[in-house]
Amino acid sequence: MAETLQTFIIELVDGLFSEEVSVSNLKNALKKTVLFLDADCGWINLWKDNFSSGLFLEYSLPKEIKDLELKLHRDCQCQRLFLENRDSDFFYVHDCKLVSKAGLEIKNIIGHFSIPIRTKYEFVATINLGFREKKSIEKEAIRFIAKIFGSALSNYIFVKRLEEKSKLLNQKSKDLETLVTAISHDMKTPLITTKGFLNLIEKKYHRKMTKEHQGYLNNIKKGVSRIEELVKDLLNLRQTEKLLKIREHIDVREALKSSLRYIRPLIRHRLPKIKIEGNPPKLIGNNLAFFQIFTNLIANSIKYTPDDRMPRVNVIFEEDDYNHLIIIKDNGIGMTERELKEAFKPFNKVKTIDREGSGVGLSIVKRIVEGFGGRLKVESEKNVGTTFKIYWAKKENTEDLYAEGETRTRTGLTPLDPEPSVSASSTTSA
Repeated sequence: MAETLQTFIIELVDGLFSEEVSVSNLKNALKKTVLFLDADCGWINLWKDNFSSGLFLEYSLPKEIKDLELKLHRDCQCQRLFLENRDSDFFYVHDCKLVSKAGLEIKNIIGHFSIPIRTKYEFVATINLGFREKKSIEKEAIRFIAKIFGSALSNYIFVKRLEEKSKLLNQKSKDLETLVTAISHDMKTPLITTKGFLNLIEKKYHRKMTKEHQGYLNNIKKGVSRIEELVKDLLNLRQTEKLLKIREHIDVREALKSSLRYIRPLIRHRLPKIKIEGNPPKLIGNNLAFFQIFTNLIANSIKYTPDDRMPRVNVIFEEDDYNHLIIIKDNGIGMTERELKEAFKPFNKVKTIDREGSGVGLSIVKRIVEGFGGRLKVESEKNVGTTFKIYWAKKENTEDLYAEGETRTRTGLTPLDPEPSVSASSTTSA
C-alpha cells in the first residue's frame, strides 16, 4: 500500500504543480483521488466567508447532492470539522439537516468522508468522498491529501484574489484617467479666455494703470500660468502609462535634441552652461518617454539653480556590460535627506526656492524609468547640486516588442517639436 500511496502522491503533485493551478488541474486531481480511494463520487467545495460556495468541483456526483451543496451551508454537519478543528470525519446522508429539510431520499450513497482543507491562516474548503457503504481511509493518505490540496487551493485563491485586485486597480486607473482628462480639458477653455481678457486689459488700459494695478495684473497672470502648467503636467502624468506600452529601438540623441529645443525659452532666460559628455546610446524605449525624462530633469536643473549663479548642467552617457547609464548633474540648490525622500511624490516641490511648476516632473521620470525596468538613483547635497543616475538595461533585439501590424515613428521628433533638427553641440553652451 505504501508504494501505491507513494505513486498516487507523486502523480497528484505532478498534476497540480507542474504548471499554474487551474480549475482543470483541480478537477483531474479530484478524479484521481476518487479512483485511488475507491470512492463512488467526490466533490470539492471552496467556501466563501458566509459558507456559500465560491468554487464547486465534482466527479460522478448525483444531481440532488450537487444542488444541496451549492446552497448555503450554515447548518451543515460538515461545519463541525471547522468548528472543532478536526482532521476528517464520515457523515451519513440521513443525518444531514439540509437533506431532511428538503425532504430528499438519496439512494446512491449512504454518506461521505470529509477532509477539511486549511491554508496558512484559515479553513477554505472541504474534499468530500461519497460511498455506497462506510469505509475508512488511512490517516497517512488523509494527511497527504489535505496538505497537497491545501497548497494547490492556496495558490488558486492567491491568484484569483490577485486577479480581482488587478481588475479593481485597472478600473480605478481608468476612472482616474477619465477624471484627469475631463478636468484638464474643461480647464483649458476658461484658461484661454482668462488669458485673452488679461492681455486685452493690459493692452487697452496699461497707460492708465498705476504700479499697484500692474502688480495685481501680473500676479493674476502668474496664477493663470501656474494653473496652465498644472493642466499640462496632469495630462503628461496621465499619458505616462501609455508611454510604457510603446517599446522600440530609438536613438537617445534625437530625444535629447528635441528636449533642448523645447526648453529653449528657459535656456535663453537663464543662460546655462550645458555640457554633453559621451555618446548617446541607441536602446529600447520610446522617444516621447526620453523626451519627458530629459525635459523634466534638465529644466529642473536650470530652474532650481539660485539666481546668483550660472546654471551648469552635465549630461553624461556611460555604459557597462549590462546597462546604459545616463547621468544628469547640476550645481543647483540641492536637496536635504528629508527633501530627497519626498522628491518623487506627485505635486511635491522644493520649498527653499520659489519656482513655477506643479511638482509632477520627477514623479513622471520615476514612473517612466521604472516602468521600462530601469533604475533611478539620486544624490544631492544642499547648496551644492544634484546628480540623477538612470540605469537602462541593454537588450539585443525587439522581435517581440511590436504587435502585429503596429507601426512606430523613429524620427525622434515629438508633437511638441515642430522645429528642424539641430546638433547637440550647438546647444552645449547657451
